Amino acid sequence: MSEFLKEILAKVNGHKAKSWSFGTGEPKILITAGIHGNEGTSIKVALELIEYLAEKKVKGTIEIIPLVNSLAFISRKRTSIDGKDMNRMFPAVEDGTLSEKIANYIWLKSKQMNYILDLHCCGRDCSTYGLALHQDHEHSKKFVSHFPLDICVQSYGAKGQLFVEASSLQIPAFIIELPGGGETGICPTDIVQETLELIIQGLNSLGFLSDMKPIVNPPKFYDKITELKSPEDGFFIPNISSGSDIVGGELLGKLDSFEIIAPSDGRIISIVPEKFIFQGETIANYVSDKN
Repeated sequence: MSEFLKEILAKVNGHKAKSWSFGTGEPKILITAGIHGNEGTSIKVALELIEYLAEKKVKGTIEIIPLVNSLAFISRKRTSIDGKDMNRMFPAVEDGTLSEKIANYIWLKSKQMNYILDLHCCGRDCSTYGLALHQDHEHSKKFVSHFPLDICVQSYGAKGQLFVEASSLQIPAFIIELPGGGETGICPTDIVQETLELIIQGLNSLGFLSDMKPIVNPPKFYDKITELKSPEDGFFIPNISSGSDIVGGELLGKLDSFEIIAPSDGRIISIVPEKFIFQGETIANYVSDKN
C-alpha cells in the first residue's frame, strides 16, 4: 500500500478527511475526490496532483482532499456504512451520521474557499466532461473556462451536492466527471494523466501556478444531458464510441436489426458496449447542439 493511502486510511475512524495544503493566503481552491468511494479515477488523479504540487511554488492556497469517503472506498461502494449518499447531503449536520459529519466538515472548509473543484466518475462507458450550473451562475462558467475540457454540461441541480450548494453561495464550483469507477475499481491510467494535465493547466490559468504560459481553450457549453432509451429488447452493437460528436440522423448502433439513430447534432457522453439490453434501459446519454 502506498504511503498516501496509509496516511489517508489512518483517519478512517474519524470524520475529518485527510487533506494536503500547498501555498498560503488567497485565492484559495479546494479540490475534492472520493466523495463516492467507488470512484477510483477521481482519487488517483487527486493523489497524482498532490505528488506534482509537492515540488512546486504555489501562489495562494491549493488544498486537496483526495479521499473524502474512506469507509466507502474500502468496501468499493458509492456510500459509507450508513448507506447515505454524501453528495446529496451538503451542508449536512455536525451531529448526524458518519457521512453527515464528514460532509459537514468538508462544507465548513468549503465556505472558506474562493473556488471548489470536485472530481467524480461517471462509469466505465462514459467520456470526460465538466458539470456545472453554468446557465445559472456566471461565476461558475468563468471558473470552468479556465480548464481545457472539451465540453461542460448544465447540471440538473440536485440539492445537496457540494458544487450546487457552493455555487448558491456565489463560490465558483464545478465537477469533472471521469471514466471509471464502479465496484470493479476500474481506473484508466490514460484518463488519469489527461485529467492531471488539464487541472494543472487550469491552475496555471487561475494564477495558482506559473509553470507555463496559460493557453486554455474554454469548453463548449451544453444544456442538460438527455437519455436515449431502448425501444425494445435485443442485442445492441454500437457504431460509435463515447465522446463522439454526432450528426442528427447518424447511425449510433443496431439493436438486432433495428437501427438506433441520433436524434440531433451533439455529443455522445456515454454509450453502452455490445450487450443484451431490455426495453426502457439506457442505450446512450447525449447532449444536443439544439439546446
